[in-house]
Amino acid sequence: MWIADNASQLSATPSIGIVLSGGSEGANFVCVLAELAKTERLRPPLTGLWSCIPVLFTKDQASRNTIPELHRDLWVSRQQIEKTPRLNKQTARKLHEYYNADVSPPLWSPSNAASAFEGLPPCFIQVCGRDVIRDDGLLYELMLREHGTKTPLNVYPGLSHCFWAVIQQHETFKKFMIAIALGFAWLLNQEVDIAEAAKVMVFPLVEGGDE
Repeated sequence: MWIADNASQLSATPSIGIVLSGGSEGANFVCVLAELAKTERLRPPLTGLWSCIPVLFTKDQASRNTIPELHRDLWVSRQQIEKTPRLNKQTARKLHEYYNADVSPPLWSPSNAASAFEGLPPCFIQVCGRDVIRDDGLLYELMLREHGTKTPLNVYPGLSHCFWAVIQQHETFKKFMIAIALGFAWLLNQEVDIAEAAKVMVFPLVEGGDE
C-alpha cells in the first residue's frame, strides 16, 4: 500500500504494472494481501501476482474448514508426502505450533476473505511436486481459475520445498529461474524469449550436490 502511494520516491511507474510477489510464507502474504488490496480498493490496483509454493492451510480442523468443501478431498499432500528435506510433516507442524496463529481471519488465508478469489489479477504460480504444502498451491490455482483469473502454473515433479536454494547444480534449477523471468514478463505484458530470460536469471552455482 505504501509503495503504491509513494511510487515516485522509488522511481517506479505503477502504470506499467504493480506485481505482488513472494515465496513460501511470503507467498502466503501475496495471497492474503491481494484480497486485502481488492477489499481496500488499492489505487493504482495490483496488476499481477507471483505466488511460489504458498502455504495457506494447516492440518488443524479449523484450518481445513477454510478449504471449500468441494475441494477438501484434494488436499492430501500433508498426509501423502513424507521424509523430505527441510520442510516435512513434522517441521510444518512445529512451525505452525510456534506461530500459534488464529486461522479464521482473512489475514491467515485468502479463503477467509468475504469475496474470496473473485476479481483478482493474473497470478503466476509455482509448485514443488514433492512438497508437503504442494496442494496449497494447486488448490489456490484451481480456485482462482474457477473464478476467472488467468493462472499459468509450473509444477516441478519429484522436487521438494525450495529445492532451488540447495541444488543449484540440478538442471531444473536453471529451468526454474528462467520460468520466473518468463512469468514476470507475462505478468507485465512483455514478450521475452527463453534466451533473453536466461541472460537475466544466471546465478553463480554453489557447492553441494543433489538431494
